[in-house]
Order: sequence, then C-alpha cells, then structure tokens
Amino acid sequence: MCRFAYKQNRLTSSNFGAVLGAVRRNSTPSSLLKTLRGEYGSAGRSSAIQWGVNHEDITLEKYSALGGCDVQPTGLFIMDNGQLGASPDGQVSKDLIVEVKCPWSARATPLIELAMKKDFFLFNDPTAAPGMLKLKETHKYWHQGQGALHITGATAYDFFVWTPTEYHCIRIQKDPKWASNIPILTQFHRKVLLPTVLGS
Repeated sequence: MCRFAYKQNRLTSSNFGAVLGAVRRNSTPSSLLKTLRGEYGSAGRSSAIQWGVNHEDITLEKYSALGGCDVQPTGLFIMDNGQLGASPDGQVSKDLIVEVKCPWSARATPLIELAMKKDFFLFNDPTAAPGMLKLKETHKYWHQGQGALHITGATAYDFFVWTPTEYHCIRIQKDPKWASNIPILTQFHRKVLLPTVLGS
C-alpha cells in the first residue's frame, strides 16, 4: 500500500497548523476537511506546491553535501494512538530529522528581503547576528516540525530552506510545551474529521 493511502483519514504533521488554527477560530472550512480526506490529490497542487515537490530531491542533496551526512528517506511515523502521523523529508539519525522548503516566492527574491514581510515564514531576529533568520512559531511550518519531532521521537530537526541562489539552515530543538497540542489534534480527528469520513 502506498504512503498516501496510509496517510488518508489520519492527521499528519503538514496539516497540524491548519487544524490548530481552525480549532482556535472554532470554524472548520470544508476545504480543510477535503484536504485532510485527501480529496484534492496531486491534481489539485498549486504552482507553488509543485515547485517544492520538483526541487525537494536537489534540496536534500544540497543539505547532505553541506552537512557531510547521509540523509535517509523516511516512511510514515504513526503515533501510538494511530490518529496522528508524520513523514519528515529525511532522517540523519534517531535524534535528528530534516524538513526542507523550497519557497516559490523566493525564486527571484532574497530570503532576507522576504523575511521583512508579515506573511513570510521566516523573520529577522534582532537579537541574533545580522542575517540570522528564524522560523516563526506561529507559522504552520513550526507546527509541522514540532509535530514531527513529537511523533518520531527525534530531539531536533534541521529546517533547510533552498532557493536557486541561496540556502538557509536552522537547527530547531523539540519544544516540550508543544505537546499540549496533541490532545487538541487527537480530539479534532475523533470528533470532527472521522464523522465526515464515516458519514455520520
């Protein structure tokens, strides 16, 4: 059975941010439920998503070359409750996983410039060295990475951002406080998603 089939009807880490946002707003769009049920498939990919898919392999190769490490492909990790899952882009060791991003918006715009925009996932940290970018903890990518850490058992992940002209790597540690989201996600899966799958 393909990995997509295993993912169907489970909540996987790439959607944790959207689900937590829906819970916070107390409103679940039908488009989110369709995404979670896998109804859009690859035919519904936007140009931005397809760009990321097309460049994922070269990004992992770049990360591996820079770090001098072997990046192993991963399958789907499933939490003990069977409801939540994560499939990181790669695994360096049992304690370190990798998530890569190839932002469509950075095809011709420097990351440092994009980081000044409110809707971009990176920001300029005024307390860090010049040019040191960080991942916003309010962004869906933060929830994706933290979810993957809590499900895989790794203690950290490298968030590697690739563009045609530059790259940026951020080592992010597991945040124990993020675990408070697990029961929220589990309840959403049981009380909101599953009833739509079962037709009740």
